[in-house]
Amino acid sequence: MGFYRNVKWIVSKLLPIFFKLEFIGFEKKVASGKGYIICCNHVSNLDSVAIAIKVDAEINFLGKAELFKNAFLAFAFRKLNVIPVTRGKGNSTALEKAVAVVKSGGVLGIFPEGTRSKDGKLKPPKSGAVFVALAAKADILPMGITFEKRWLKRSKIVVKCGEMIRYEDLMVKERTHSELRQASKFVMAKISELIG
Repeated sequence: MGFYRNVKWIVSKLLPIFFKLEFIGFEKKVASGKGYIICCNHVSNLDSVAIAIKVDAEINFLGKAELFKNAFLAFAFRKLNVIPVTRGKGNSTALEKAVAVVKSGGVLGIFPEGTRSKDGKLKPPKSGAVFVALAAKADILPMGITFEKRWLKRSKIVVKCGEMIRYEDLMVKERTHSELRQASKFVMAKISELIG
């Protein structure tokens, strides 16, 4: 077993000790060998962990570059397939890596809001996920997370998996900023349906 699988196994045993976990909709089958993008709202530092322990494939998450400032953490995050993103900049390198992951049949995890929501309300989405989907001709799997009574022991984390969004259904033809923005809002609307 590799580093990712070992950490995943350990966390899958530890997390239920502290939180009640509920996964809904994960019985849906995803075509094997085809890369896709997981898009989810972002409410806590545990979001990526909760998703990863339920998804069979190794997920390559986009993560803020600040996570890589500490040498030990940088080593761990690279082993966990985290792609560093410098927020507030073009991030062409990060997007190129993200596209390459999906094109090669991998799974990419993106939080379209770009940052955590402290009150649980959805923030306006960035267009990175849609950009990658179009560049890689990949579908998007929306997920929604709700975290009740955050950080209290045995509070409940619910992760819902929606229906796959085909990249053709994003209705982007010219790839203008307006089209990318509308497509991103469409994806966020699907996430919103999952979190109620």
